[in-house]
Amino acid sequence: MPNRNPDTEPTVYEIADGYVDTVAELDPISATYLGIPGYDELLTDYSPESAERMADSERAVLEAVQSIEPQSVRERRCRATVIDDMQASLDRHAAGTHLDGMNILHSPVQSIRQVFDMMPRATETDAEHVAARMKNVRGALLSYQQTLHAGISAKRTASVRQTQGCIAQITTWVGESGAQPFFQSVADEVRAIENLPEPLKSEVTEAAANATDAYAQFAQYLRQDYLPHARETDAVGAERYALGSRSYNGIELDLRETYDWGWSQLEWVRSEMRTAAESIKSGATIREAVELLQTDPNRAIHDADASRDWTQ
Repeated sequence: MPNRNPDTEPTVYEIADGYVDTVAELDPISATYLGIPGYDELLTDYSPESAERMADSERAVLEAVQSIEPQSVRERRCRATVIDDMQASLDRHAAGTHLDGMNILHSPVQSIRQVFDMMPRATETDAEHVAARMKNVRGALLSYQQTLHAGISAKRTASVRQTQGCIAQITTWVGESGAQPFFQSVADEVRAIENLPEPLKSEVTEAAANATDAYAQFAQYLRQDYLPHARETDAVGAERYALGSRSYNGIELDLRETYDWGWSQLEWVRSEMRTAAESIKSGATIREAVELLQTDPNRAIHDADASRDWTQ
C-alpha cells in the first residue's frame, strides 16, 4: 500500500471535517443542531439550486475520499462511513426525494419552526439572533415553495394526507386553531430577558408577527396551489422505500424478508392479545375485552394515588 504524503494530501478526517463546515454553511439549521456557532441568524435555503449545491459538495467529498488509501483501521472505518453516507445522500437526491418529501414529521415545514426550540433566550445577543432568524422565515419558506413547485412540474408531489397534515400543523402554529401563535410565544420569552432594550423588544415583536404571517401564507399556498396536485396515496414503492430504509438503518436490508418478519411479528402480537382477552373474559374477542376494561368500574383506576400503587 502506498504511503500518503502528509504535506500534499488531506486525510480522510480533514475531508470529513471540511464537509461538516460545508453543511453548516449550506444548512444553517443543521449547524444549530450540531452546535456550530456563527449561523444563528440564518435559515436554510431549501430551493432546488441549494439542493444541487449540496449534492455537488457531496460528490466532491465522495471523489476525494475514494481516492485515499487508508493508513489505519480507524481511517478505513471513517472512509467507509463517509462513502456510505455520501452515496446514500446522492442516491436520495437523484431519486428526487427533496421534491416530494414533505411530511408531518421531518421536512422543511417542521425544521424551519423547530430550530427556534434549540435557540437560547437568555441574553441580548440571543434576542438579536432570534429576531434576525425570525425575519428569515419568509425567505426560507419561499425557497421551499420553489422546490415544491418544481416537484409539481416533475409530477413528484407529497400525498394528500401528508399535505393536509402539514396544513393542520401550520394552522396551530399561526394561532388559527385558538392556541397562541408559536412565534408570539417565542417573542414573549425573548422580551422577558432582563434589561432587554425597548427597541430590540419591538424588533422581536415585529419579527414574530412577520414569521407568523409567512407561515400563514405558506399554508395558503399548500391549500390553493399544491394540494390539487398532491398524489392520492401514501405508498412510495419498493425502490423509494429501500432508499429510506438504507438511510435510517445504515445497511442494505432484504426488504421481502423484513416485510415477512414484520407480518409474523404482528400475528404474534395478535395471538398474545387474544390470549389476554380470553384471560379477561372467557370467550371474549379482543374488541370485547377492550370494551369491558374501558367500561367496568371495578377494573378502573380512579386517581393518581391508586395508579401509583397499582404500578408499583
